[in-house]
Amino acid sequence: MILKKIYFLLFALLLFSACQNEEDLPFDFSLSSLQDNGFSFEKMNVQSDAANQNIDADFVVMPQLDDSGKLLAPFLVQPQLKSSYYLLKQFDNLASAEQFYDSYTSFTEESSTFDYNALSIKPFQIWIVRTNSVQYGKVLITGTATSETNNSLNAVVNFKAELLK
Repeated sequence: MILKKIYFLLFALLLFSACQNEEDLPFDFSLSSLQDNGFSFEKMNVQSDAANQNIDADFVVMPQLDDSGKLLAPFLVQPQLKSSYYLLKQFDNLASAEQFYDSYTSFTEESSTFDYNALSIKPFQIWIVRTNSVQYGKVLITGTATSETNNSLNAVVNFKAELLK
């Protein structure tokens, strides 16, 4: 178990350094589908043991596959399969995404349709997440990766998150 955590940390470090181009890609949180964890807006942290019914994660990350089983991208899902995701905006670079993310402070659901999954997660997307306590949070995706090792599929998402008022 400790060896698995060490491999995950090394993988996440390698992933983060590989994702950096000319821009510094910061993130506050990271989730991996190989770890049993999820993100909680209420606690503003990554919760371990997300499969445990006592953990109230707002979302977990999973690997998205095509019809032939090819690994495509990470996706987010709410553990109780509630419709919780709305793609607010997508940008070409981190600076534009962060500027919009930092200035976006409230959300009204009036004409928005929420999906059960946040599919095809990509860097510089901003998602609105309906939390378990029926509040709204914003998520800025700063990095993603997928890998297949030893017949295990892994999806990693690095992100910033904030509860909206």
